[in-house]
Amino acid sequence: MSVLGKVWASPNTALGVALGAIAVMLGARAQFGRNALEFLDNPLIGHVRRSAITLGNTIHYAPGRAPDDRVRRYDRSGIVSLGEHEKAHTLQYERWGPLFLVIYVVCWLPWIPPAGNRFEHAADDEAARRG
Repeated sequence: MSVLGKVWASPNTALGVALGAIAVMLGARAQFGRNALEFLDNPLIGHVRRSAITLGNTIHYAPGRAPDDRVRRYDRSGIVSLGEHEKAHTLQYERWGPLFLVIYVVCWLPWIPPAGNRFEHAADDEAARRG
């Protein structure tokens, strides 16, 4: 949660703020928490069939979802806090900066081990540690 990390993640955060500004005009609410500017009830996220999406140091929750919600891990081996999972992604953005989105997408390619996206597994592990 360093200042340099936030600067390094800022190109992706700018995308998230732009998305959030549109969402607020459509009725979403904004708050600070979990190392991010959080947008609650973002109607745009409901269209991508996700509970939440993180862009840099912004977290966008789908309508009806909240940071305290408990969700299944990607490997289906347990339950984690949605907000803590997304917070872990903010820290990944701070580490990888503008490269994160490209690397994240590459990790979804079927021939890249381990099964599934390593960033999702790591976010689940971090969320499980935090409760």
